[in-house]
Amino acid sequence: MAKLILAGVVGSLLGMLPLALVNLLVNGSGSFGDIEAAAVQNATLLGAAALLGGPALGGSVAGWMAGRRGGLRAAAVAGTIAAALYAVSVILLVVGGAKAGWGPPIAALHPIRASAAIVLVAGLLLGVALLVGWLVGRSAAPAARLAPGAQGGAFAPPAGGPPQRQPAPERDPRLAAGSRAPAAGRSTPRSQR
Repeated sequence: MAKLILAGVVGSLLGMLPLALVNLLVNGSGSFGDIEAAAVQNATLLGAAALLGGPALGGSVAGWMAGRRGGLRAAAVAGTIAAALYAVSVILLVVGGAKAGWGPPIAALHPIRASAAIVLVAGLLLGVALLVGWLVGRSAAPAARLAPGAQGGAFAPPAGGPPQRQPAPERDPRLAAGSRAPAAGRSTPRSQR
């Protein structure tokens, strides 16, 4: 479980990284020279790319880290953790920053709408984590089963393999003709002897 939590934390941090970089470039107070000037002119485009690229990056990493161990189920846990941490952190930064005067002013005017939009983007992070975890788990599962002496993942089949089906017992030819077999412990009636 600790590795799933770690995958969720890493995914949320990587999801926020592009937004933090854009915020740093746009609000750098002249520290970055020409790069900052270009970032200020294209702030909307960079912000939109960071808003979509961040959850894609964070969800991919969280899904990959968790999917290697437990496929879709593990990716769902790690993706949920990453999405929740991402949503709470970005809501606090955006709405709190807007209230403090350095964030987007629209978030100060409509904090509930801004929070709902951020939760929607966090859902994108969860969706990407599920997709990547499913793909990684699907490709890792056959390799784990085929490798000699492999331990397998958290959801690997038992060491002996799946239970084998027992062959059906052979039928009594007298039953096939439609006659009734005698009950256990009783003798055959005289009419059938």
